[in-house]
Amino acid sequence: MIIFSIAENVSDAGMDQHDFGAGYLQLIRYFQQNNPNVKLICVSSFWNQARTAKYISDICAKNGFPLVEIYKISEDLTNTAWGTFANPAVGSHPSDKGMLAIAESIWREVKKF
Repeated sequence: MIIFSIAENVSDAGMDQHDFGAGYLQLIRYFQQNNPNVKLICVSSFWNQARTAKYISDICAKNGFPLVEIYKISEDLTNTAWGTFANPAVGSHPSDKGMLAIAESIWREVKKF
């Protein structure tokens, strides 16, 4: 089983410069090459990154890959580490509560296999 959770640090500029959608699918195909029966689960970004989410969602829909969308978890600020760290960039990351919510979301999909 492979869980693809690689969207967090993808910027809009990087998406355009490196053709994120093609690269994302190419990476999945690379893993399927040596193991065509590998179980795949794709995961959205914790943050609401509309363009990244659309690329991943479209790829999953076209190829029948399961998708766990976790960006809604960040809408509840208690799922972030705001106020825990002096650096606001660090604070925007998931808190322990947020990490548990992410894990539970992914686990629900894993149990389907």
